[in-house]
Amino acid sequence: MNHADNEIFWENITQLVNYIDTLKKQIKQLEHKYRNVNTISLAVQGSQADHEKELITCKKLHTVIFKTETLIPVIQEAIKDNCNVCLVKNHGLFIISENSDNNFDELNISYAEGFDPEQYGPDELYKLQDALHNISGPGVCVGRIPVDNTALRHVLEYKTDLEATLIPMQFSLRAIE
Repeated sequence: MNHADNEIFWENITQLVNYIDTLKKQIKQLEHKYRNVNTISLAVQGSQADHEKELITCKKLHTVIFKTETLIPVIQEAIKDNCNVCLVKNHGLFIISENSDNNFDELNISYAEGFDPEQYGPDELYKLQDALHNISGPGVCVGRIPVDNTALRHVLEYKTDLEATLIPMQFSLRAIE
């Protein structure tokens, strides 16, 4: 290889290294933007053994969406009250401030799409109950989410929706565009 070829070779190597560095920075930004929180456990009502038997009939994985318009007021309330938010499976699937029972006059609640009982007629509520049962079995489930959670902070900052991926007894959160 002559001197000119050697210079071109090293210029190409330098450009390639710079390009790889740029890609690494972009990947790091995307990882920060879309990273999931740690998996969070759901607390269940009733006997753990009974609940685990029922979970055999549950489907393995469910993904639901919480819309930013209803979620942001819940997060802001929790920040104001210095408490967690809770993912609750009861008569619907929703996120609510941990201290919201103290604020009945201004109840902020964010239902997952398709899991708001007010969207069902009286003779259709069985469909909602079946869907809830398939997510995590019978009974009430609650998962506490720290208000400084990465996904919740992302929802507040970028006004994004929140995706919750649920398996029996656990869930993870991810802010989505």
